Amino acid sequence: MELNTTNPHCFTYQTEELLIELLGGVRVEGLDRMRVTMKVTVVNRKHAGYLSNPELAGLSVRHNLDLYNDTQVEKFVRRVAEKLETGSIAVTKAIADITSQLEQYRLQQLDKQETRKERGLEQRRMIISLELTSDFTGN
Repeated sequence: MELNTTNPHCFTYQTEELLIELLGGVRVEGLDRMRVTMKVTVVNRKHAGYLSNPELAGLSVRHNLDLYNDTQVEKFVRRVAEKLETGSIAVTKAIADITSQLEQYRLQQLDKQETRKERGLEQRRMIISLELTSDFTGN
């Protein structure tokens, strides 16, 4: 599954059964933690007995957590599986995949920031050298 990052304020990830939204996106700085606000909704029930259950329709679980904190992730997986009556293995796999894709996303964003900084420094150097050149020529 592919993490959709087109909206920087709400990333989405969908499996056959789950829709996971990362509300507020993710911070690029601070690579030692990955704090997210996650909303998990079941979009396709695998078990026929749950399909027409009005109590489960439209239910979501929202929580903010650090994806690098194993204890928080485990508790969140259990909570989602219990509240939404879905399998914990599917939730665990989805979160692991999201974490990997977010790591790649953040590294790409950091590279873009570095490139922008380098361009800005190069432009400043050019402006300074032009100013110095014009000062020497008397213009």
